[in-house]
Amino acid sequence: MKTNASTKIIIASIFIALTISIAFQVIPVSVEAVAWFVLPVIFAVVGGAIGTAATSGGTCNIYSAPTGGTQELCSECQSNPLISCTEYRCKAIAQTCTFLKDERKCVVEDEGDVTPPKITGCEARHAFTFARLNTNPTDIGCEISNPVPEFESVVVKLETDEFARCRYSLAVDKAFNPADKETSWFTGEALFTKEHVHRIEIGNATEFLETACKQKESCTFNIRCEDQRGNAIAQDYYLRFRIREGADLSPPAIRQVEVPSGVSIPATKTEANFTMWVADRSGIQSCRYARQDKHFDEMEFNFTCSNLINFEEGGYECTTRFALDSTRDNQFYFRCQDKAGNKNEASYPFLIKPSQPLQFTRLNLPTGLVIKPSAKIEASTNNKALCYFTLDSQQEELFNQTDALLHSTNIPADNGNHELKIRCIDEAGNEKADESDFKTEFTLYPVIKRVYKSSSLLFIQVNQEAKCVYSTSQPDLNFKDGIEMQKQQGFTHKSTPQDTNALAFYIICRNTATNTDSPIYTIYP
Repeated sequence: MKTNASTKIIIASIFIALTISIAFQVIPVSVEAVAWFVLPVIFAVVGGAIGTAATSGGTCNIYSAPTGGTQELCSECQSNPLISCTEYRCKAIAQTCTFLKDERKCVVEDEGDVTPPKITGCEARHAFTFARLNTNPTDIGCEISNPVPEFESVVVKLETDEFARCRYSLAVDKAFNPADKETSWFTGEALFTKEHVHRIEIGNATEFLETACKQKESCTFNIRCEDQRGNAIAQDYYLRFRIREGADLSPPAIRQVEVPSGVSIPATKTEANFTMWVADRSGIQSCRYARQDKHFDEMEFNFTCSNLINFEEGGYECTTRFALDSTRDNQFYFRCQDKAGNKNEASYPFLIKPSQPLQFTRLNLPTGLVIKPSAKIEASTNNKALCYFTLDSQQEELFNQTDALLHSTNIPADNGNHELKIRCIDEAGNEKADESDFKTEFTLYPVIKRVYKSSSLLFIQVNQEAKCVYSTSQPDLNFKDGIEMQKQQGFTHKSTPQDTNALAFYIICRNTATNTDSPIYTIYP
């Protein structure tokens, strides 16, 4: 779990705004530099902040239609006459689907294209001064001539001859594969574009050189791109540069935490694992925490921090396991020291709150005999929660109405015996479960299950709510012409007293929910 996307956007936007503001005050910047550098970086950082906000152990990314596409696939947009084809629906099917506005049709574009994209341009600038760096681009790679100062950032822009998306790796000969964890998106997301902007954070040069550079001579990124039809570059395009060592004078900065401050914990939880990512130029010596705000040297508890920077998360991973009191707020304060001796002068506060156990305040589950083709589940909880149900060991499904204090859903059930289980979980992770057994017995029209006489009157019992009429003389009885039978307890109906001596009864019963009539039942008492 990570801080939410909106927090990332705010941090990224403030950082960019401050950077641009400072640069415009003290550094002459050309309009051309702002045109290709500032705006793409803003979009890349903010877009990346949205695209990498993690939820429940995964990541959420901007939607990108699948690569490729055929005329048959694109034509599915207009295949349903009840749903009109739109440009949005068309372009969501596949990358090569194109919407014809006049004809309002979705067609494939360049179906015969088998040529991969080509990187045609390479440009680099300092991230903070926007100063251009000399580059030597070729057909197979690009080298930045100027050494990059240690702890600084460089922004590189690559251009392709067609819309494409690019990935890079520190390893060589890595095929274009979004599922390969040894590769990353060059622009921070999977959008197709002709301009690909990537910010290189040198971070701890020592660790960086170990993974990206050879003998501290040069650092190499290996890049491959893929076009909208799925044609990918088959050989690495290198990006190479050298690093000039420099001093680190800034303290560490906590970039993000696994969960936001103020999160609640399950009522029974007394410990919790915690992860944060800390950015620093020279590397993290150690991070500590305490329950009161103290100087770094006075803090009692330690984090375990990695020596390798996580470029995806923007810092060094530091972990610990908190001891928690489930009866009160748990307030913590974090501080770090880097390998250059710089310490945080201010603490990073972090709060974990307790929660109330999740309980059902009302619960209505189907039990016994259900005479409808579906059963309704209703529940109320004391905390806002998400509720799920499982019917007969099938896949667990979310209630139709949930994520609140009141929860309800309808479950279809075939005739027969059923086992139902429900489970609700609140925002703190508290869970509550229950289960029931029931039997479904449903027909489209009422079926007579029992016939008997009592006190010279005819009694019938049907299998569902119904209205029954009869005649003693019309074998071809119409429902509207019949004599209504008197409703008894349950699903039982009886004839009227004037027909105690009748030799035959012709009966029709109507389902009160669907108004479906049964066939004519003939009974000889």
